[in-house]
Amino acid sequence: MKSFQEIQSSYLAKIDAGFSHAIGEQFQKNSAIREMLNYHYNTGGKRLRPLASIFVAKALAPQISDSEILPVAIAVEMIHNATLIHDDIQDGDEMRRSQPTLWKKYSLAQGINCGDILFFSALQLVQEAPLAADLKLSLLKLFQEKTRFVIEGQVSEFTLKEKLQEQISSLAEYESMAQGKTAALFSLPILAGALLAGADEKKIINLEAGAAALGLAFQIQDDLLDLWGEKGRMEKGSDIAEGKLSYPVVCA
Repeated sequence: MKSFQEIQSSYLAKIDAGFSHAIGEQFQKNSAIREMLNYHYNTGGKRLRPLASIFVAKALAPQISDSEILPVAIAVEMIHNATLIHDDIQDGDEMRRSQPTLWKKYSLAQGINCGDILFFSALQLVQEAPLAADLKLSLLKLFQEKTRFVIEGQVSEFTLKEKLQEQISSLAEYESMAQGKTAALFSLPILAGALLAGADEKKIINLEAGAAALGLAFQIQDDLLDLWGEKGRMEKGSDIAEGKLSYPVVCA
């Protein structure tokens, strides 16, 4: 079994090339959408989620081919980037990884358009992948379900933000929000990789539980980085300044 670092070394360039190729296939060369999506993608990122899909699939089914797994992994990255674009708009963030966010560079309206198109482009990529019809149906259902959870988590974040004006939310409310907003975007790639590998129901259940814990830990780390790390924003403490529900605030 290959380690995550080995998968990263083997597949990172393939993911980047595959994303660019998918955008090129779906949009004409002179398309403004193509230019804007490539700009956003090239601001960087660790590509953890598509790599997670590949890692899980290869761990459970080492013989699985790149032609089967790469379209799904890249679709996962499309969903992730769609949420990032919309998240930047909703939070009013003007910088991402030390570069202007897509909406700041091209306009609010175009930011909304680019986020919207990525959601549908991801589903198209899965639909066109060389996979069995029943597997495609299961993957499409998974993509739609987890995307809905992400949106529900985002709605919860803003609801709790309004509530913070009067009282601090509980740790349970924070965890519920994070399970939707962040953990769903970890369970999506992990479960997608498991489905591609033909995992049984017991493995799926166990992987989903692990992904939920991983997603919560990731959100907590992100909240801590907002205060004591580097997120490529204009200033530290942006989340707290925006009145967002943050793990240090809840604990304090």
